[in-house]
Amino acid sequence: MSWRDKIAKAIAAAPTPEARAALEAELRAGGRAPLQGLPTAPQLVEGQLFVPGPFGKAHDVAERYMAGKEYKPPTAYQPVNVEKAKATAQAFADAPMFDPNAYRSYDAMIGETLAQYNAIKNSGLKITPADAASYPYTGNPRAVAKDIADRNHMAFFKTEGPGAFGSGSVAEHPMLRQSGVVEQGYPMTNNDLFRVVHDYFGHVKPGVGFRAAGEDNAWRSHAAMYSPQARPAMTAETRGQNSWVNFGPHADVNRTASGADTIYAPQKVTLLPDWVMKYVVPGMAPGGLGAAAALDQYDQGARQ
Repeated sequence: MSWRDKIAKAIAAAPTPEARAALEAELRAGGRAPLQGLPTAPQLVEGQLFVPGPFGKAHDVAERYMAGKEYKPPTAYQPVNVEKAKATAQAFADAPMFDPNAYRSYDAMIGETLAQYNAIKNSGLKITPADAASYPYTGNPRAVAKDIADRNHMAFFKTEGPGAFGSGSVAEHPMLRQSGVVEQGYPMTNNDLFRVVHDYFGHVKPGVGFRAAGEDNAWRSHAAMYSPQARPAMTAETRGQNSWVNFGPHADVNRTASGADTIYAPQKVTLLPDWVMKYVVPGMAPGGLGAAAALDQYDQGARQ
């Protein structure tokens, strides 16, 4: 009997919901260790207890995709450094709406995002476009991880309709261009592809959430899969926007708002200061991604 079969058998015989949830998390992990310090308190997802943790299959897909490339993802969960987050929110607010120098990074990000999307599709995951009426993860957003693990399926919120692309959006944005991918008759934009790959590799793979700390750790996890050319655009789209949402001018409202009520960041085509992306990791030059606890310079200073 394989270890998976043994765990499945133990799940069937679990004496309590808590024990069952812990065993299900172990099965999802597929032998992968959780991030050091990852919050793992059980949560209610689709009426069942759910223990956050890594998704082993997503790790496998990431490693196959990154074969031959430098890949040193974080091994520790980092609490939000509020000073850094507020500074990042201000840097995003101060950045121009359109910076011509950003287009090269966006082009690199778009190409790599398409390749990551294809890697996910080649793994067999079924992907469904959804609108506001059909989006299935309206309760705890951890439901996306449960859907992927239990049903090998993932829905994403389509980039169309009012408010679907944040505030201040414009038709010229490169993320709104057609990707060439069609899912179930829906022509997907570059932003649609990124929503899929970021949820899969940024959130589900390491098992992090969707509030401020979860978003920042999702950036750390997913940034490790982008090249130095693509990482600045990817950072503006994630860490930059999320810092503005959670620590910017509407932070008090957004802190407890639902997805529908959240005030999202302007959709800029811009670059942020280098310090937003830099890591200080023992044995690596500043700017190198990964290894050890993957501390950036603000986090390193906060711990000294």
